[in-house]
Amino acid sequence: MDLIFFLKSKHYHTILFTKCSGEMTTLPLATFKNEQELLEVLNIKPELVQYFPYEAEPYLVFIETRQSVRVKLLASSPVLETT
Repeated sequence: MDLIFFLKSKHYHTILFTKCSGEMTTLPLATFKNEQELLEVLNIKPELVQYFPYEAEPYLVFIETRQSVRVKLLASSPVLETT
């Protein structure tokens, strides 16, 4: 399963990460057509991807031999139905 499709299915809509320059970057998931485009923006070819959905602020960690990138995930708030 493609990572972008998976994240969207879990109602995430935006990612936040820090570039090598130290600049915080925010991008909507709609920016990416597939996982490869995300990895190109992150400039990483991960050997392992870890997913932490139960943290107060859910995140992913992309790990390769020489570096890792932590990506914070933002989700839509659940809509409460009123009757």
